[in-house]
Amino acid sequence: MLAAFLSRVGLWWLAATAAALAQPTNVFLAGEFNDWNPTNAAWRLTAETNGLFLTEQFFPQGRYQFKFTVDGDWRGEGARGSLVSGGANLTLAIPRHGVYLIALDPQENRWRMRPGRVTKPHAVVIVREPPSAGLPVVLDGSESVARPGQKILGYEFGQDTNDAVAVTLPAAPDGVCQVVLPREGAYRFWLRVNDGMPSEPVWVTVKARRSYQVVGDWTAADPANPATFMEPAGPGVYEKWLRSEAPAERQLLLIRNHDPADLVKFLSVSITQTNVQHWRVRYDEADGEFTCRAETLTEFVFDPADYVVLEDRGVAIESVHLAGSFNHWSATALPMERQPDGRFVARLKLDEGVHYYKFVVNGEIWLQDLRADSALTVDDGHQGRNSGLYVGQQGRDFGKPQPDAIELRAVRHRLNRVSAELAEVTVRTLQDDVPRVELRITNSAPVALRKDHTAFGFDFWRGEVFTGSNTLTYTVALTDGAATEWIGPVTADGAIAFPTPDWAKHVVWYQIFPERFANGTSENDPPRTLPWKWDWYQFAAGERPNETRTFSGDWYNRWFGGDLQGVIRRLPYLKELGVTALYFCPLFEAGAYHGYDTTDYRHIAQTFGYREPVPAETLDPATWQWTKSDRLFLDFLQQAHAQGLKVVVDAVFNHMGRSSFALQDVLTNGHHSIY
Repeated sequence: MLAAFLSRVGLWWLAATAAALAQPTNVFLAGEFNDWNPTNAAWRLTAETNGLFLTEQFFPQGRYQFKFTVDGDWRGEGARGSLVSGGANLTLAIPRHGVYLIALDPQENRWRMRPGRVTKPHAVVIVREPPSAGLPVVLDGSESVARPGQKILGYEFGQDTNDAVAVTLPAAPDGVCQVVLPREGAYRFWLRVNDGMPSEPVWVTVKARRSYQVVGDWTAADPANPATFMEPAGPGVYEKWLRSEAPAERQLLLIRNHDPADLVKFLSVSITQTNVQHWRVRYDEADGEFTCRAETLTEFVFDPADYVVLEDRGVAIESVHLAGSFNHWSATALPMERQPDGRFVARLKLDEGVHYYKFVVNGEIWLQDLRADSALTVDDGHQGRNSGLYVGQQGRDFGKPQPDAIELRAVRHRLNRVSAELAEVTVRTLQDDVPRVELRITNSAPVALRKDHTAFGFDFWRGEVFTGSNTLTYTVALTDGAATEWIGPVTADGAIAFPTPDWAKHVVWYQIFPERFANGTSENDPPRTLPWKWDWYQFAAGERPNETRTFSGDWYNRWFGGDLQGVIRRLPYLKELGVTALYFCPLFEAGAYHGYDTTDYRHIAQTFGYREPVPAETLDPATWQWTKSDRLFLDFLQQAHAQGLKVVVDAVFNHMGRSSFALQDVLTNGHHSIY
């Protein structure tokens, strides 16, 4: 017994000794908060008896990139949140100014953070304005942290005596100090606060950048006015955008560092057009070129002052994005730039026509443009409105039409080849200017174009012509009373922009919403399936009234049992109607009756086929199995093809439903998810 006990004690002692020998001796934090210094004694972690290494540090609010150094080995983020040698930078997210305890377990390669205790005051300095030579910059210490139960009683700002230029630091009883940085370069300031106990000084380096301003009657006379500021657009390159709406002569003065006496360049600009134009003013230090050129861009402006509702809700605007029909309504693809005056601006090159859009604030609040043309707004499908914008010329730009005269400046024409034999020609004229438009083709009778529609002050005429080659030479004849104008001859390339499959040109389409087309069997019906001829206005069991109490508020949860068995049974009926092609709404596994919230693209929904156990599958296609519902769809295809029917399925591969396995993995594992 004693021998066995001593043996166990000996094994324990050996294991403990090995663990102690494996413990590191020097563990540090290195990151953006200490210039990535891996041996700064102030950031060394203390070894505890439980094997953890701890440090308690004060951090201002923000996000910091960092790593641990363990006996000289840099450890960063690896798979599933573990720490690995040479891993990616870690992120330290500090929700508010304060003291935080950071712990590292070097054996488990895990770390964690929690709030710590504030035992002394801590100064916090925030630079509120982009530092620019010649302009005031705000050093804000009002968010400094006092001890619990205390408050900051005094603020003392100072400057490094080694700075090349000394600045005047006014008293700051409220903790806010405004200083002017007279020249370009770096300035070092410190702040010490007192809550009955003095804090350690906190240093901040402010780099005053060189800046340029465009002064004149197009912007403002004072170079300190934000309307004059140019923005960096590359190394030594500065730009500013201006807008014109009428002919004018403009004088531009280029000023450096907000100093009216420092005149760099002078430029005169002639504006000749009556429509809105956007101008890019550009200065390149390398070659000294100062230019102002008109650009075919559309400007979008979000002004927070227009949206009182955000202020009423206490919403702090951190970001604004532009989402619209021109970028697939992406809420993240197009960030708008914050301007010195607080507005957000984006400029795009857009095709002529109507475009719809919204502003997305902080990634989640979708807002209509309150300054947009109200006549162009449309329903967004979510009880709101999308703003509309028309890009291009408008009829009013050319004045009123005159009798026996044709406004050729408003005329445009183009050819679109529909197929190898057929081409479509479109001609635009000023509204009510031309009563007759013809197309003249060599060795062919004139083709009278029909007025297709009128929009934005223009009439649009269209006509189709048969061609025997890839190119078409034509002349457009415009007639208004005694006046006739000829455009051409024009030879146009006959390339087909969007080729259509030959089989699709002559089919008769029938769209099928499978859950509502036909119920072929009740064996696959979802729970609480309603009778096929249910009174739509009658409340089903468990349904609640809508807001007006005139209809069910849960109608979108109704199921009626439509399935593929029902479609197969109705194939003769579809054939009898003369249908030659079927277009299906989604058929894959999904959460809702409409199928557009797909949960698994690998299988036909069991509600459209057969209920059976879900096969155990992974992302490896070798594990995928045919279900009875899948085979039923294959059988349906054979029967449809046997009756001469083509079949197209709406698969919506660009998004998945909330309950899909991929989205659930993202919600569970965050940025560690493989999706």
